[in-house]
Amino acid sequence: MTESRSFWRAACGLLAEVAPYRIAVVWSNAATLLFARDAPGRLQESQQDTTFARDLHVGSVYNYLNEELLPQVTLISAAQLSLAPQHAHPTLRTHRCIDAITLVFRAGDWVCASIALYRNGQDGDAAPDAAAALERLYPVVERLVLHHQQLVQQAALETGVTGFLRELPVGLAFFSWQETLLFANDEGYRQSHTWNFAPKSRPVKESELRRGFAIAPEIRQAWGTLRYEWDLSLARFEPMERTSLTVVHPRAPHLKAVVSITVNRLHPLQTPNFVVRFTSLNSGAADAAFEPTSTQLSALAELTAAERAVAVLAMRGLDNQSIATQLHREVSTVKDHLTRIYSKLGVKSRSQLASLTRGA
Repeated sequence: MTESRSFWRAACGLLAEVAPYRIAVVWSNAATLLFARDAPGRLQESQQDTTFARDLHVGSVYNYLNEELLPQVTLISAAQLSLAPQHAHPTLRTHRCIDAITLVFRAGDWVCASIALYRNGQDGDAAPDAAAALERLYPVVERLVLHHQQLVQQAALETGVTGFLRELPVGLAFFSWQETLLFANDEGYRQSHTWNFAPKSRPVKESELRRGFAIAPEIRQAWGTLRYEWDLSLARFEPMERTSLTVVHPRAPHLKAVVSITVNRLHPLQTPNFVVRFTSLNSGAADAAFEPTSTQLSALAELTAAERAVAVLAMRGLDNQSIATQLHREVSTVKDHLTRIYSKLGVKSRSQLASLTRGA
């Protein structure tokens, strides 16, 4: 949001170079902002009444003209502007606004952003001249606005995808070509912790999860192999024969990870990244990991990390006391977790839980 505010402030500042104004209202998919000029003429964002900014823009512009027919640059006269009740707002009276010029930006058939510039009689050029100047500047501003909108949408998508991945009961970690951690979900941190301490059993505390992601030497070795094969494929002008390797823990063979290289098919010369997917689900003990099926993952995705640890051991047939011992928890805590597990998954017993996760 901070970057969006900075962009729109800069855009409004650019427009002021050819069409001086007193108030600018920006509407976009990401924000509704109001900028006003103070006594020295400096552009300042007004945070006093964002509802007014939204109503002012929509009421005086969009409700007056059909949104689909609104041209790129439109001069709204004083008579037209007065049709909107928001014209009587104290902010407009204070600045003695007499007309407005609107700029509308479309992505395809949809209006994705617009700017309304409210002027008074002391703002320099006559309104038609200012509108003509903005029409000449419009193509440049349009490209900037549409590119900004793409970045905003991409950021929103990345946020949504990251939130989704973070809750998955599958250990995932993404690394750059230089082996810098780009993202790891919670299960990825837990699996990395289990991997690095195996074959010893050491339950990880939630407070320890994101203190650092230690890369195991065998995983780093797999990166080196894939990196060499990618370089070789470029030299031969051929696609890679394989893009992933399965790594087995040298001292705990029940722990496995798939290391992949993400090659851009459209831009094969672009430096790829690496993905590490731990194929065994962490149950809180180094010797208790197992490879879940898609049905089991679907069920376990409904649970918290603590509940998943209990559910995994329960699915393996351990009783409450054994689960409590493995996870270093009280038996009463295990029972509480099982109660919540049964409620979330709609089952009433261990046998029903086993049947559900087997896909029966």
